[in-house]
Amino acid sequence: MAKKGFDLRDINLLQKLVIGDLSFPEYLSKRGLSKFDNFKELKYIVNDNQILLDNFLSKISIGARCRALKGIFELTNKEIEKISSHAESSISNFITENMDYNIDSKKVIQRNNSIDLQFDLSIILDLPFWYLAYSYTKYDMYKTFIEYERPNIKSYEGFTELIKVIDNIYQTSQKPMRSIFGVKIINNYFVAGKMQELYTRVDIRDTYYTVEIHLANKANINFKELKNIESIFGTTNIYIRNAFLRDNPKLIILMNKAKIKNPKITYLQTDFLWTNVLFKLKDSTIKILLDDENATKKK
Repeated sequence: MAKKGFDLRDINLLQKLVIGDLSFPEYLSKRGLSKFDNFKELKYIVNDNQILLDNFLSKISIGARCRALKGIFELTNKEIEKISSHAESSISNFITENMDYNIDSKKVIQRNNSIDLQFDLSIILDLPFWYLAYSYTKYDMYKTFIEYERPNIKSYEGFTELIKVIDNIYQTSQKPMRSIFGVKIINNYFVAGKMQELYTRVDIRDTYYTVEIHLANKANINFKELKNIESIFGTTNIYIRNAFLRDNPKLIILMNKAKIKNPKITYLQTDFLWTNVLFKLKDSTIKILLDDENATKKK
């Protein structure tokens, strides 16, 4: 039965793959995958059931993972070519050559493509590098950020410096083309976890951009430190969700550049706004602090 642009049977097949009722080849054969499909049903579980999503991503092949995240981030191979330094044909070949083998096959990745392509795709598609390097990687990628430790990943003293760099991109281009890159930010913002640098993904689009920060653990989700981030960026559009195929939470700052009230982003929803997440975590001080802040604004 079709619903909301996808077939509910695809969700059922996905669940059968995750619990082991179907092998990956059986799943792919039953579901089918057209050229422009990219697992569109994932858009309807990306926010509501990330445990299911992550288990699905960990079960499928490297090529399928790439296509799944291309769908979630609304990316094409042509756009990835423009974002990276790799030809569209190289990107397409990498995905195609690694489409058939999943965790059950114990097959090492095809090595016809450069390791730089795998590193770049890791950040562009927001997947841990090892999930692009080996089909049999297990779902235990906590604190693995090798893709951010390359010499070409820039390091900034703080978010203010990064914001200036991004603002310059918008000022020098009437309509910026899609750009995704990784940076490291000296960590003067979060105490828990003792991370010296914050691994950060930046996704620039024509009307808005996101700054996506990998946090050390849930202790980083607290009123004082998040309120400081809010003041630095000058926005309340700050979201918290789990990172894909990782155990750590991720802070996503949405900056609107075109006066559009609510840009539609598949993987962000109101429930993920940082204040709402703190309420769910039953932070002992959040209600008092927000009530005090609202009372001050009314005076």
